[in-house]
Amino acid sequence: MMQKNKSALFLAVVVFTSVLIMTGCDSGNEDPSNPTSVPNAPTIKDIHVENRLISILWDVVEGADSYNLYWNTTGSVSTSDNSVTELKTPYGFISFEHSGLSFFKTYYYRLTAVNALGESSLSSEVSALPAVTSNELWQRASSDYEDGDEFGRSVSISGDYLIAGAPNEDEMGLDSGAVYLYNRDYGATDAWGVIAKRTASDGGASDSFGHSVAISGDYFVVGAPNKDGSGADQGAAYVFARDQGGTDAWGEVVILTASDAAAGDSFGNSVAISGDYVVVGANREGGGGTDRGAAYVYYRNQDGPDAWGEVMILTALGTADGDRFGHSVSINGDYVIIGAPYKDDTGADQGAVYVYYRNQDGPDAWGEVVILTASDAAAGDEFGFSVAIDGDYVVVSAPNKDGSGTDEGAVYVFDRNRDGPDAWGEVLTLTASDAADSDYFGSSVSISGDYILVGAPYEDGDGTGTDQGAAYVYYRNQDGPD
Repeated sequence: MMQKNKSALFLAVVVFTSVLIMTGCDSGNEDPSNPTSVPNAPTIKDIHVENRLISILWDVVEGADSYNLYWNTTGSVSTSDNSVTELKTPYGFISFEHSGLSFFKTYYYRLTAVNALGESSLSSEVSALPAVTSNELWQRASSDYEDGDEFGRSVSISGDYLIAGAPNEDEMGLDSGAVYLYNRDYGATDAWGVIAKRTASDGGASDSFGHSVAISGDYFVVGAPNKDGSGADQGAAYVFARDQGGTDAWGEVVILTASDAAAGDSFGNSVAISGDYVVVGANREGGGGTDRGAAYVYYRNQDGPDAWGEVMILTALGTADGDRFGHSVSINGDYVIIGAPYKDDTGADQGAVYVYYRNQDGPDAWGEVVILTASDAAAGDEFGFSVAIDGDYVVVSAPNKDGSGTDEGAVYVFDRNRDGPDAWGEVLTLTASDAADSDYFGSSVSISGDYILVGAPYEDGDGTGTDQGAAYVYYRNQDGPD
């Protein structure tokens, strides 16, 4: 089990400003003040992204006295695109602010070399998807945040809206919790301004409202796993709608609780929403034992319009005490993914993930399709700590996976039709290029289209700090198909 439990921003995903650092490698001797010809096109050697830092390395061109950088977000960069000109770096180093970056767009770059006789042809094209430091989202929080709020423990995005949880915020009592809602263009284009702060209508001390969040279209759902009901820490989940209470009021619609609620269930430890369905994990539900876990499926119009009635309780065959099925949940269309990171197999806490299909075994039966495990499973990996699904791909983390060091972490990608129809075969394993002991790479994962985002909250940055954290972006066809 992960040992570190300090406040950390597990996954921040907003880009506001990037610093682009460009370095030239000296390779020529011609005097640029007295050129004999137009310089050759530069050769870009490498592009690297880490947090907000984009670094481009190229060979210095003989006879060049400056360089022009051209860029866009569509590819096939030309000299008519955005540009930064007269970069003076004959053999040295230069940096400048590259501001106005939009959220989660790929940026394409090409260089030219310039001297008194003219400008070279364009270099080959390179691209980068800027990642982000967690502080940027923190800085966009309302001014009422305080030490220990754990703002950013949970985040979710849908279209132009982003929601971030602060489960230890104190407005409704100590550690009652709150969530903050952002709009991409609130205040200015791509400003990602706060448009609302929401607390539970029945919030109280130690509820941990905001421990988990999910947003899809006009609805978002918030988990409060420590909410007391008839027993302590039964848990609850809250559904909010964009126009509840007025246009763009984002009001609370309903409070979800389990039909079989019991003390200590931690209902709301995980939440997910897709269209008209919400899934809530209760990873400490007893299930006839202790901490076996369960997940609950709700449909928006079950029992009436916007009633969000419970339609199914999902449990896994063969679960044992301590498996914590429902620790993580994800839903996309007709598929639900549920993690049980402490499930034992040949070793303790190896973990497993369960895939359910809505019409498996009958209409709306939500039957189990397959159980996913890691091809290199080992004791203590906690496979299933975080899960995500989009289309035909499932992403599963194992943040305690050992590599060359201890608890470096790993992430596994599965494809629905790999190894046969609905076989959900493993495609590959992702690890960090700079993996180190106790990074816990995979503490959080997300997938959208061709991109996967992985959080490593205890990564040490450039080695000068401790537990600074990092987020890693992967592209499906980077370095080749899949």
